[in-house]
Amino acid sequence: MHMNKAASRQQPGDQLAAMYRGGMSCAAIAKQIGRSRSAVYERLVRMGVSRRPKCGPHWSHAAMSEAVELHKYLSYRIWPRGDCWEWRGSRRADGYGIVTLLKTSHRVHRLTYEIAKGSIPVGLEIDHLCRHRWCVRPSHLEVVTHHENALRGDRHTKIFCPRGHRFTPETTYVKSTTGHRECRICIQLRNRARCR
Repeated sequence: MHMNKAASRQQPGDQLAAMYRGGMSCAAIAKQIGRSRSAVYERLVRMGVSRRPKCGPHWSHAAMSEAVELHKYLSYRIWPRGDCWEWRGSRRADGYGIVTLLKTSHRVHRLTYEIAKGSIPVGLEIDHLCRHRWCVRPSHLEVVTHHENALRGDRHTKIFCPRGHRFTPETTYVKSTTGHRECRICIQLRNRARCR
């Protein structure tokens, strides 16, 4: 049963909250009262019944109950590419897929992980086992510490520096503060160019 817009504006907050707590999604409530889903959601947030969704363990019940709608949205932008699932939507400059939900940007690989496997514990991050930042396949994603993720990164497995010099114990300088590797030959060339 649809209500007209004038009646929906007078919809008591208690009734909206009861419908939401009774298990109805924001989309279902919006359809029933004839308002937009975002208007219903914003009202529930203002009333303190629901919270805005965030990545990580702070996902609200409303966000998780709307995971089916999110899944449909994401599925149109995911394409199989070899063994990976390529994100064909917007990407950040560093290659990670992003999507904007309720005016907040989220990394797609984190969303697909949370939909498939549950929330990401505080202090941990997602590592792409396939080494492709655009991949959003949950079986290719693993929760690890930042240190473990950095150790698994490409920079520790590269054999040559960007200028083509081989990384060996003699030609490699490791910064004590960050653990980043630098080519000693490149450092010498850079220093000679500064002195000229």
